[in-house]
Amino acid sequence: TTTLINILNEFRDTMDQIHEVNLKDLIVERIIPYIEASSLPCTLVLSMDVQSPIVLGYYVNYGRALINIVSNALDSIQEANRKGRLEISLEDVGDHVQLTIRDNGTGIPKTMLGLDEKGMPLFVGKSTKNRKDGEGLGTVQIFSTFGTDKIQVESELDKGTAWIISFDKASGLDKWYAQLERRFYEFSDLMEPTSITASTKRTEVISYIWQLRKMEIFLFDLILQFSHDHNIRMIYRTLL
Repeated sequence: TTTLINILNEFRDTMDQIHEVNLKDLIVERIIPYIEASSLPCTLVLSMDVQSPIVLGYYVNYGRALINIVSNALDSIQEANRKGRLEISLEDVGDHVQLTIRDNGTGIPKTMLGLDEKGMPLFVGKSTKNRKDGEGLGTVQIFSTFGTDKIQVESELDKGTAWIISFDKASGLDKWYAQLERRFYEFSDLMEPTSITASTKRTEVISYIWQLRKMEIFLFDLILQFSHDHNIRMIYRTLL
């Protein structure tokens, strides 16, 4: 059910144009209430020493990805069977805003922190829970939302994990074009051929469907921006 809801929400939310997101508001409105609703005893430490928390992105998608991170952190703390501690900090780093979410859970094995051929940690798309009841789709959504080049994961077994995410600050530049290059490289990565057969795992099929949706959304945004200054019929006359 969770998988289906995530896919349907991704279809609905990513059709929106990129916009300014206030990370402070996002943390206060979405992340803190989620932590407070947990039955797990947990100390929350906040540090928001940032001049401007306004970044470019999608509020709903960012919120969902951060909740996935916090949810994994709470699960990890529960498995560690200790009093929980979550540290969330915002700080200015040059032209970026850096968000760090650190927990004192079980941590991720060092062997799972290595990178695959796409530059993603090996744990992405795989469950890191000892109970083995997860499918790892939350981590796929996290990297899909923020981008591989924007995320750094630090972890030590039996001590905890830190997610460090870099965001581009909002500026006077056109918001859509400010993100076009990153989305283009993401689109190019999604174009890599994928073989789906009758024996393909369900999670791999779901991931492939997700990729197709993102490709369609990218093309939709590209055509929409082109149509602001050109007759959209030119596209079809040239291609068809």
